[in-house]
This record gives sequence, C-alpha cells and structure tokens, in this order.
Amino acid sequence: MSKYSDEFKLEASLKYAEVTRSTFYYQLNRLRQPDKYKEI
Repeated sequence: MSKYSDEFKLEASLKYAEVTRSTFYYQLNRLRQPDKYKEI
C-alpha cells in the first residue's frame, strides 16, 4: 500500500507545481548525469 501512497504524493506535488510527470523525470535524469562542461 505504501507504494501507491508514494505515487499519489508525487502526483499531488506535480499537480501543485504545475509540472508534468515527463518533465519531472526528464529533469531528474538530467541532474543525475555528470556535467559534460565541468573541467577535469
């Protein structure tokens, strides 16, 4: 049951922020990728 409650919390947060689900996951994945412009 907690799996579903977490899902509904996400949906409510996305609706409140007026962000689509696809945009949220796109940005989440972009943040997890290393910065290609960062100097090594």
